[in-house]
Amino acid sequence: MGVRLWLILVGAMVSFLVEAASANSSTAALAMKIEAALPKSWSVAERKSGALPEGHYWGQEYSGARGEEILLQGSADVHVSWQDAKGEWHIDVVGKEALKLYVMPSTYRESLLRFFIPKRPVSARLLVETESFKVYAQPSFRIVENEKLDRIVKQAKEIRWPDSPRNTGSLSWGTWSADIPRMLKGA
Repeated sequence: MGVRLWLILVGAMVSFLVEAASANSSTAALAMKIEAALPKSWSVAERKSGALPEGHYWGQEYSGARGEEILLQGSADVHVSWQDAKGEWHIDVVGKEALKLYVMPSTYRESLLRFFIPKRPVSARLLVETESFKVYAQPSFRIVENEKLDRIVKQAKEIRWPDSPRNTGSLSWGTWSADIPRMLKGA
């Protein structure tokens, strides 16, 4: 009886690992397809495996399917507005616009508990859903002047990000929400 249970558990684990490996290889292939079709002023700044869409499962345990995060960077500057000790406001460029994409296996589901977590960040929204994958997206920005931002943070009484795509939802690639589903049509 013990051996039979052990074999069932091993079989279930192997099945789970094969399914996870298959899902990860297909999400990686979709990520490469997106990268190949970007507008000229946009590029891939970072890629991370094993990612969850931002704002999903905020403060919760999660052990399910994960995917690929692709951080796309555009050419538009992102400014930080900050107030010094004298009360004077300054504006400095410290980043570039970005779009975070999360290519997830179709088995991925967002937590239903999200509605009961009032202070969680704005979640990446579902952009594409097929039988084999899902893509979530969120306008964002990427810090490219880390040392400059560190100096500002040390001097600032207050910091704001008035033109951040995270706040405005606006990107120089105005048609991204229609283009990405088109890029993935038939994938």
